Amino acid sequence: MIGETEDYNVDIEDCVSPAAITGSSSACVGSTITLTDVIAGGTWGVTGAASIAGLGVVTGVTPGTATITYSNGCGTPATTIVTIVAPTTPITGLSSVMVGSEILLSDASLDGAWSSGDLSIATVNSSGYVSGVAAGVVTITYTGECGSVTTYITVTGSSAPPSGISLVNTNSYYDIHPNPTTGSIFISTPGTANVSISNMAGQSVYYNPAYLGNSEINTSNLPNGIYLLNINGRKSLINKQ
Repeated sequence: MIGETEDYNVDIEDCVSPAAITGSSSACVGSTITLTDVIAGGTWGVTGAASIAGLGVVTGVTPGTATITYSNGCGTPATTIVTIVAPTTPITGLSSVMVGSEILLSDASLDGAWSSGDLSIATVNSSGYVSGVAAGVVTITYTGECGSVTTYITVTGSSAPPSGISLVNTNSYYDIHPNPTTGSIFISTPGTANVSISNMAGQSVYYNPAYLGNSEINTSNLPNGIYLLNINGRKSLINKQ
């Protein structure tokens, strides 16, 4: 009737803001991860080092970070950061080592672990130092977050002194002490001397054309092994332990 009113119940669906985004916080370049949000029906977006598909599939494009957003028009969009990791890089360093000596391998990825394919030939520690155990060829592997790379190391002979050179504290002309050493060595010379040190692969590790007698030569940063010491053309060996 005119003037009368009727009540109607109208259900209005609540608008629920996105929840926290869940899923991995890192991805490799060229690989994918899937992110999710328990609130369905929203839209994904990305800025930075990745791309994203409609269902939350993130693809790493370049090394760096990507900001992922999820919004559904209700409240504040949810965001998360995904780190995009570069592929594991090739191993660098020497390709041979003598029995009883060490060489240092490295990998620019800096996020992985080292392993030896045959511990009876060579071992490798967590810092990449390879120690020769017995003659042969061994595979050294570096496993990072985004793959593994390998290199072959040849272990040769022994660390015994070459013919004609004795491992002693003097070479009849100059006193060398301490030898073996764990840190520094000192050479007793009259006045100055031309002093050089090289590893058994022939690579120079120290050179001073005007070494002053009994001055300290710091060898603490050298891998353990046998080194050739040349003092004014006269050769001896030093043993770094």
